[in-house]
Amino acid sequence: MAKEKPVRPTDPPVHPVLAVAAAPAGHIRRAHRRATRGTLLALAALLAGCASRTPPPPPPTVEERPDDFEAAAAVDGAETLYAEGIDLYRDGRWEEAATSFERTIDKLLSGATEWTTDRKTSRYATLLRIKAEYYLDRCRDENERIAALPPPPPAPAPSPSFPRDRNTPVKQWIHYFRTRGRSNFTSWLENCGRYEKMMKGILREENLPPELFYVALIESGMNPHAYSRAHAVGVWQFIGSTGRLYGLRSDWWYDDRRDPERACRAAAAHMKDLYESLGDWRLVLAAYNCGEARVKREIRRSGSRDFWKLRRLPRQTKEYVPKFMAALIIASSPEEYGFYFVPDPPLEYETVRVRGTVALEAIAYCAGSSTEEVERLNPAIRRSVTPRTREWFDVRVPVGTADRVERCLPELPTEMRVTWEEYRIRRGDTLSEIARRFGTTTTALMQMNRLASRHSIREGRRLLIPRRSRMAVPPSMVARREATKTDGGDSTPRGKGRYRYVVRRGDTLGGIAERFGVPLREVREMNRIGRRGLIHPGEALVLYLSASTAANFRLEKATDEPVIHVVVRGDTLETIGRRYGVAAGEIARWNGISLRRTIHPGDELKIYGDSRP
Repeated sequence: MAKEKPVRPTDPPVHPVLAVAAAPAGHIRRAHRRATRGTLLALAALLAGCASRTPPPPPPTVEERPDDFEAAAAVDGAETLYAEGIDLYRDGRWEEAATSFERTIDKLLSGATEWTTDRKTSRYATLLRIKAEYYLDRCRDENERIAALPPPPPAPAPSPSFPRDRNTPVKQWIHYFRTRGRSNFTSWLENCGRYEKMMKGILREENLPPELFYVALIESGMNPHAYSRAHAVGVWQFIGSTGRLYGLRSDWWYDDRRDPERACRAAAAHMKDLYESLGDWRLVLAAYNCGEARVKREIRRSGSRDFWKLRRLPRQTKEYVPKFMAALIIASSPEEYGFYFVPDPPLEYETVRVRGTVALEAIAYCAGSSTEEVERLNPAIRRSVTPRTREWFDVRVPVGTADRVERCLPELPTEMRVTWEEYRIRRGDTLSEIARRFGTTTTALMQMNRLASRHSIREGRRLLIPRRSRMAVPPSMVARREATKTDGGDSTPRGKGRYRYVVRRGDTLGGIAERFGVPLREVREMNRIGRRGLIHPGEALVLYLSASTAANFRLEKATDEPVIHVVVRGDTLETIGRRYGVAAGEIARWNGISLRRTIHPGDELKIYGDSRP
């Protein structure tokens, strides 16, 4: 048996590169020479073939056509129109957007861009036209959709009737007005007579409920000089920003917010806007007090539009609406709730356009009236002169005097028309030094500049300096006063009398004003007490009150007979004036002496103030 040969494992295949690497060096050199020779022969044959072929002809030149420039201009104009159309489309102004897209397409076609030889321009113009046609179709679809919709409901018109709730908070306020707040509320109702006819007429002109008139009642007690801690001013209590929003301007010279008529028109416009936004009068009242944004935020939080369910409104706002409801209910039938009063007569006046800066004293002189009366008719004027910042100003004068003022003012010399000059306070100045420098009194400076204290001046601020003590009263005013005395009248407001109140221990001016329902500012002005002035037990104050209010507090009428005061050690004209509720300057004038004169113990002074110590 033949012996089988062992099977050898097959060798793995060798990579050509490895085979070459494994070959002897001589073989490698010979193979490289053969490959190089073949490559050179192939390259030579290729070059020979290229040399025998003719070069291709150059690309044909494009002959420019006359419409190429027009096409480019058309594309530029179409881009602008297309961009305008896109902006209008995004704003939802479909008709205007459709017009812009139509003009885009017309512009592209007018430039003959379809036949231009500039392919890039042609492609861009075609794409722009396709996009314009697409948006044009969308605009037309939107216009058709809107036309098919029913007409939108009209904005809610102001309601002719006003809600009158009588829930527990309202009843609590009614009880308050009938008890602790009785005298104050009675005074408010009396003040309503001045403005009720005018303001309710404005509200009716704006198609608003006339009951909104009583918003001013609870805001300020119908006092045009009211000023709150939030810097709200006037009968309708506008803050500066809201007032400017509705056209009420103010500066150092005047403040439109103090003008009852202008402020009423602004308040009517404001509440009309609030009603269009909120649609409920209770919410309007709340927004008038704390702001529209605050009310809307609370509505979103609570998910309710019922005012009585809005729990997180400010406390003042929660009390504001029931307070208004209570005031409205009582004012609608005051006798039913035990309020008996004589309303003030309606405020009546005529208007004179005054150019330049003129003192109200000069206007009163020409009108044959008192400066106090003209100031009462023009509460917006803050400095007793027409504003320097206005070219002209409409000044209100008593009825029947407008023609006289228009004739008289141009004839007055400058020194009578302008009875003041302006002074800027310097470092180290004091009010007494300024008064001595200009030959006037500290009291006159404080009254003209409405200063609370003789120490409330600062460097850089302005002061109005009176040039003369007082303007002579014209004969017409003398005749009017004589006629008034003959008729048994006096200078007190109609329907009120001058009554004397003796200060008691623990009294404050604010407490006295609230007790008798008289504005604090009026108490200060009637008794010539500065904002920081003090009162002492035993001093007498003059108050203008109705007979019913005076009877409730058992006050005596102030006498017109002079009081003889015997000077004692330590007395000065100012301390005597404070004691009797009169100004030191008036005591000096009544007794024919100078403010600088020294008084001595034993001297007798006549006091014509409406009070006794």
